[in-house]
Amino acid sequence: MRNKEEVAVQKLWEQFKIDIISKNRYFARREILNLLDKFNTIECFLMIHLFTEHSYPPIDKVQYGRCNFPGHPVFYGSNNAMTALLEAATYGNYKNRTFCISVWKMDKSDKNFNLQTFLQSELHSTNYFSELAKAEIEGFNKAIDYNLTKDQEKGLREFLKFLHESFINDKNYAISSVLAHRSIYALHNYATDLLIYPSKQTQLRGVNFAIKPNLVDNEMKIERFYIVKTDNYNSKNGNVKITISKYGRIENNLIFWRNISPEDKDYKEAFMRDFKSMLPENFELKFDKNP
Repeated sequence: MRNKEEVAVQKLWEQFKIDIISKNRYFARREILNLLDKFNTIECFLMIHLFTEHSYPPIDKVQYGRCNFPGHPVFYGSNNAMTALLEAATYGNYKNRTFCISVWKMDKSDKNFNLQTFLQSELHSTNYFSELAKAEIEGFNKAIDYNLTKDQEKGLREFLKFLHESFINDKNYAISSVLAHRSIYALHNYATDLLIYPSKQTQLRGVNFAIKPNLVDNEMKIERFYIVKTDNYNSKNGNVKITISKYGRIENNLIFWRNISPEDKDYKEAFMRDFKSMLPENFELKFDKNP
């Protein structure tokens, strides 16, 4: 007999699968480098006004990544703009580096997408994806008619915790790239469309997504952009200082860039929505009078 907690967790799992597809936003990032550096990294732009420049990289530029093999691109994104920025900025010296954060959404669809997670770890207390991690075990138990004993469930949790932490803590991607590639690029109907894993650069406060290129091309659209410079970051308490210089919106398939202004209501609403989950409660949006 299932108890009320099991029923509640299962409902959460089903709702989360709907929300993650239809309501969530996906935040990608590319670094804006000077002309001399432009051809030495894939994390840069050739034509910033093209939508494709903000998506997954070209096949011939793809090297080993957390979730991919060379020559096999995936779309890397995060669940909020700040996580996306810190994922890029905290590799190496973060100061005086400028990035473009692009915001993507999934088209409304009745299609079924295959999700895979590596969330069975000690996530930060503010990371609401911990609820998905709990629901995942319940979802597996349901699939086998709730035949797991308490000891088996505990053993499953420990096994998944070991596997998922190996994925997250893999510094040279030898383990994580294999686990992700074999599921994202699998040639069967259960291949992963969207893979979710914690962000180490935010001390597991946020999560990242690795998304199959075909899903991006068929189901996702880009919405808006931010040009952001990282000024300061404290990895221990998560405090970060950034400067946003431009805000971009799409009109008639063109990107129109606007300077930041206190009178720009559209920008202020979008900023609070896109950066909200990583902002402190007493956050105050400030504007530089002399940018």
